[in-house]
Amino acid sequence: PVYTIGDCAGSYRTENRLKNRDISVITPDNFRPYLTSYQGCLDTDFVNAAFIDTYKESKSCIVTEWPLPETINFFWSLIYDYNVCAIVVLCTPEKPNVN
Repeated sequence: PVYTIGDCAGSYRTENRLKNRDISVITPDNFRPYLTSYQGCLDTDFVNAAFIDTYKESKSCIVTEWPLPETINFFWSLIYDYNVCAIVVLCTPEKPNVN
């Protein structure tokens, strides 16, 4: 599918752009989980992540990028908010930020 900037507005907001490791890898708003518990920054619910479907259930998995030093709290809020029981790392965590 082709998504517009409007479809991915959360990722393109000025305050969220630096929370994306790579601005070319963003999530449409209708697929992204919204943070509810992060207390350090009350003006945002953004984390660069997406729900994905499995063959049994819709929105049963969440994929996200390796957190940046400044987004590690958002990452753990995501884990907490959605009661994540397993984390699988599929890339090298040292990939530089390419914003």
